[in-house]
Amino acid sequence: METTNLFITHEEFGLETFQVADARCNLYKGREGIWEFVLRVRTSKPINRPKELEKLVYAEPHLVGAAILSLDDTTLKDGLVIVQAKGYDESRGENLSVLYYFEHNSIEDLRVELVNVTETWIDATVTGSAVVNGSNGIDPDARLSVRSRFIRDSNLRRSFT
Repeated sequence: METTNLFITHEEFGLETFQVADARCNLYKGREGIWEFVLRVRTSKPINRPKELEKLVYAEPHLVGAAILSLDDTTLKDGLVIVQAKGYDESRGENLSVLYYFEHNSIEDLRVELVNVTETWIDATVTGSAVVNGSNGIDPDARLSVRSRFIRDSNLRRSFT
């Protein structure tokens, strides 16, 4: 598989690039019979970091993104776009999507576009936004983007432990 990267564009610091070490996804029926599409991206080494951020913190960010699906959306196919507007589900009191960087921060406006779907992997483009350093207060100050081949992992569940 070709090397893929996670891009984080900070409003204050500019573009950071990290090599993706592992990308996985799963579609499963969770608690209360609710269907969730979950993906996880772990990075390994930084490719490009703004000098200001290099001085502040060592970063090896990773993310877990999940979207609640209706029964009509559970057939994963080329071209399907999955959207989860909020990273926190207030009605259930649960985090759905989190970026681990300085700390755990919610991923807002998660968008997953399935480019190519097979039985063993899904090629997808994932975007979203998150608060990373708080330069906008409680509003997201960074955009996330990754295009990768996500290995289908039937054991993967949304978890923030």
